[in-house]
Amino acid sequence: MKNEKRLYVLLPKPMHEQIWKTSGKFKVNLVAQCLMIEYLLDPDLQKRVKTRIRDGFNRNK
Repeated sequence: MKNEKRLYVLLPKPMHEQIWKTSGKFKVNLVAQCLMIEYLLDPDLQKRVKTRIRDGFNRNK
């Protein structure tokens, strides 16, 4: 038996549904859920991510 621990988090249904839709309806692990919740709740983080994505695409052209 592996030495592993599982952590379960109960999310409010609207938040769970938003994560489900945002992830393209894929099952995502806890770390990804936490990062997605942080992204969905933090407008400043959303702006920074959009800027990094835009700058990354501009750099690759």
